[in-house]
Amino acid sequence: MIQLREDIAWVRDAAGRLAPFDNVRLAASIQNAVATAGLAEHLLAESIASAIHLYTTDTCRQQTIAASEIAELVNAVLTMLDLDEIARAYEQRRQFAEIRLDRLTESADFELGFYRRLDSELTAVVDDDLELVQLRGLRACVMRLRGARRWGESCRVLADEIIGFVRERVRQVSRAGTLYVEVME
Repeated sequence: MIQLREDIAWVRDAAGRLAPFDNVRLAASIQNAVATAGLAEHLLAESIASAIHLYTTDTCRQQTIAASEIAELVNAVLTMLDLDEIARAYEQRRQFAEIRLDRLTESADFELGFYRRLDSELTAVVDDDLELVQLRGLRACVMRLRGARRWGESCRVLADEIIGFVRERVRQVSRAGTLYVEVME
């Protein structure tokens, strides 16, 4: 029998699916709340994400934690640290999610890899029961994928394809069909 690594933790979503605990994603979510509250505390987000990961690997049965429990733990830690503004901003983050398209093109595996990463992001967002998905960085994303210096017809076509892909994928995986897509620049 193959034994699992001791430092791997798992997150169970509302549908019961397991995904590896992603410190970077949790830290980014907390950092967004910190920025929304108007503060510039960079180490806080990473510290809380690492602490929750450590808690999960050390004390949770089968090193598994529910996604909803992570949100409760983050709010509890922020409240305990007397950071009520950040806790409120973190709680409100469940209303919408932001996907940075320009960041999804940072590796060199072209359009196929981009769409694969975008699909993973959309699946994670839909699993969070949000109301709105904001897409940012579309222009930079398209120009990087096209290798273009100036916006042209092929860029416009690709931008339309990406938006169409997002809307169709959200429609397919959204449980209640109440998730809206908004393109921001």
